[in-house]
Amino acid sequence: MSDPTAAVALTTLAAIPDQLDILVARGAELPPQSGVAEDWTPSEILGHLCDSARYWGARMYRVAHEDEPELPPFDENGMVQLAAYRYRPLAPLLRQFHLIAEDNVALLRSLPPEAWDRAGRHEMRGRITLREIAAVEADHERNHVHQLRAALGLGGE
Repeated sequence: MSDPTAAVALTTLAAIPDQLDILVARGAELPPQSGVAEDWTPSEILGHLCDSARYWGARMYRVAHEDEPELPPFDENGMVQLAAYRYRPLAPLLRQFHLIAEDNVALLRSLPPEAWDRAGRHEMRGRITLREIAAVEADHERNHVHQLRAALGLGGE
């Protein structure tokens, strides 16, 4: 792929599931954390990653297949509470994330270069290309990997 922005986003999105596997495995070896200064628990972070990958992935699919679709925002905090991720174990959430992320990466890998310039309209971001959507989601997932690391008590390694 000759587009550096798209290539970086795709590489990042493809690597995140394995990074999460490592963090969750290492976090399971530690005693439970108490008093962690995070808004969300590790399960809530991972559940949010599932929601986000699902929403941004749906946006990717729509932009790849529709002409300038409307891309409504979603309430991330509301979704985390509604799904009760706080009470869910990490392992099933991690499996779910793998499936969603792999599907998103497969879509992006299947597209011709010109598809990355297709765009939709996001209520808050305005016109956004598929390239920008992939970059936003890659950056978002990377940030939550760091948040999960901290929530699991693994520090800033």
